[in-house]
Amino acid sequence: MIRTTIAIALLFPVLAHAVDLSGIPQNCKAPLAHDMEMANIPYLLELGENAARVTSIQTLGGTPAYEYYPGLYRIDCYITVHWSNGTVDYAHKFSMWQDKYGDLRGSYSQR
Repeated sequence: MIRTTIAIALLFPVLAHAVDLSGIPQNCKAPLAHDMEMANIPYLLELGENAARVTSIQTLGGTPAYEYYPGLYRIDCYITVHWSNGTVDYAHKFSMWQDKYGDLRGSYSQR
């Protein structure tokens, strides 16, 4: 699948109320990380209305959130995504980070 980056916070401002580390979940197994993956992967891939939907996500691993630059945080999660059309994305990487303006960014790609 295509690797794409967008501003997550612009699409889902509601999620900003239940976060740690200035918007980044503390670890990949946190419920917030799962919610952000479910909600944002279709947007990162720019899927249309009639496209397959994410049915489930299995967290395989990843690092806890870390400060990659003073005051800015990032998390990298390795996941397997199951789609409504039967497709499975095995061991893909979902990342979230703050840019230098404090906005949340994200990406989804093969390892």
